[in-house]
Amino acid sequence: MALTSVALLAVAVDQASKLLIPDHLYLQVAGNPLGPLGSLELLPPSWRAVFFAVVTGAFVVFVVVLVVRLGPAQRAQVRPLALLLGGVLSNGLDRLVRGQVIDCVLLRLTPGVLQIWLNLADVAIVAALAWLIWLHRGAPKVAV
Repeated sequence: MALTSVALLAVAVDQASKLLIPDHLYLQVAGNPLGPLGSLELLPPSWRAVFFAVVTGAFVVFVVVLVVRLGPAQRAQVRPLALLLGGVLSNGLDRLVRGQVIDCVLLRLTPGVLQIWLNLADVAIVAALAWLIWLHRGAPKVAV
């Protein structure tokens, strides 16, 4: 239940922000058809669409199987995994419906040099990863 509710909440908040932000907060909207940091620029658009559909679908299956297999001591991971799933699903929904991810927040770290376009789905993904890392901060080390 937590997996579904948190994931759907992340999708709803991100999608709502794309409808409300351009009209009410006067932030600029930018499309990103190329993937993270423009990493798939050399692929034709049709291949990118197939790539993202397959990767998103595989990730959804992976997270659902992972959550089902979590033991009682690992149940704290369900909510951050759901948040991660919601961010990935919302970006996937953008690609499916709009043909690209819609980014609506420009974070300027260094004026004119380092700037990052992002959306609330990206924030959900990064927050979920940070949450998972925090949960594992005291985990025992595994010998290799």
